[in-house]
Amino acid sequence: MELDGLGRLQAEKLSLRLQTEPITAVYSSDLMRARQTAEAIATCRGIPVNLDPDLREMNFGEWEGLTYQEIKRDYKTLAEQWYSNPIDLRIPGGETFAELAERSFRSIQRIVAAHQGETILVVAHGGTTRAIICRILQIGIDKIWSFRQDNAALNIIEFYGTKSVICLLNDSRHLG
Repeated sequence: MELDGLGRLQAEKLSLRLQTEPITAVYSSDLMRARQTAEAIATCRGIPVNLDPDLREMNFGEWEGLTYQEIKRDYKTLAEQWYSNPIDLRIPGGETFAELAERSFRSIQRIVAAHQGETILVVAHGGTTRAIICRILQIGIDKIWSFRQDNAALNIIEFYGTKSVICLLNDSRHLG
């Protein structure tokens, strides 16, 4: 699914917010909206976007393409469990948050190792970003709903070897 008009505007505003940052590499989920957001930022810098399927959103299996209302209607008990105890709950045909956290954090580790001391942009999805942040903070995946991740929000994380510091979380001032 492509970015709609609002999504394109948000990507442009994020690009403007980052225009003075010394970004040397851009990585993105290979799914369309994340890729388009990354391209909006990378293109004006002449930097290619490195696509990484490990940065994809959670595999929602049978829930893919359904609205929240449809999920609540057709999978009521499972949907309630997903919000109350998401740790190991597997959506039929999909993956668990623990699996999402493992694959997405592995991707971040690869990216950081390949770009020591550089400023890197990573564009992912809300659930993916939440899972990565849980791993960085070393908090349980059961805390995944304890903080927001808005569309086109900015998170800044500094990495120092095996240590990391979250400097900014879910900042969307640039969106107005």
